[in-house]
Amino acid sequence: MTTDTQFLRVKTDTAPKTSLNAKGGVTYALLKDAASKETYFCLLSNDGGGYFSREAVRFEAIRGCLTGVNTERPIPSKIFRSAFVGRSVNNAGFLMHALRHEQLLQPSPDAAHLHVLGKDWEGWKAAVLNLPGEPFELPDTKKCDPEPKVIGTAEKLPVGGEKAKKPKKVERLPADAAPAGGDNAASS
Repeated sequence: MTTDTQFLRVKTDTAPKTSLNAKGGVTYALLKDAASKETYFCLLSNDGGGYFSREAVRFEAIRGCLTGVNTERPIPSKIFRSAFVGRSVNNAGFLMHALRHEQLLQPSPDAAHLHVLGKDWEGWKAAVLNLPGEPFELPDTKKCDPEPKVIGTAEKLPVGGEKAKKPKKVERLPADAAPAGGDNAASS
C-alpha cells in the first residue's frame, strides 16, 4: 500500500490475546497524520506467528465498519475485515485485540468470542490526536513473516492437485518359498 501520508507514532503497545487457547500478544502502533486530523492503527507483530497486513488502518474506516450494525448486541471481530486493504483472515481478529486493549471494545458477557462497544470512540480519537508523536515509516508490506511452525508432515501434491496415492504394500515371500502355482505358473 503506497501512501503520501506522513505518519507520527504516538504509541506502541502489545495487546494480550484474548482467545481461550491463545498465548502471547499482538503488537500495534497508534499513528496520526502530521496534521493531527486522523488516527490509524498499524499491526506490527504477533507472538506465535500468523500472517496479517502491516498497513495503516484509518480509525474512521474501523468506525465505518459499525455503520448499520446494531451495537446494542454483541459483535464479532470479523465485522472489521473491510477496514483493511489486505485480505489476511487474521487482520480483524488481531485488530480486535488492539481495540480491546485501548478499551474501545469490551468482552461480551454472553460469549467469549463476541464484543461490545467500550469507551467513547470520539473522545478516544481526540485524546490520541493531542498526544505528541515521532515520525514513523510503515513496515515493509512485502517482507515475509517468519516461516510457520511445522506441526506435522504434509503430503506433497502432484501438479494436478490430487493427493499422491500411496503405493500398495507388497507382501514379501521368504527367499526359499515358491510362488503360488508352481515354479512357472505363467507358462502353464
